[in-house]
Amino acid sequence: METAKKAAPTRPHPDAPNAEPFHKLAGPGVGLVDRLRDRLSGRSTG
Repeated sequence: METAKKAAPTRPHPDAPNAEPFHKLAGPGVGLVDRLRDRLSGRSTG
């Protein structure tokens, strides 16, 4: 569970497709971009 939390996006993405293959392929990359964006903006993710 902790590994999944580390790869999951930290921001909502309501326009993202609701398809499992998309989430498995793009989710970790989107999560990385979200965490980078959070760090640059000073947003705390918990």
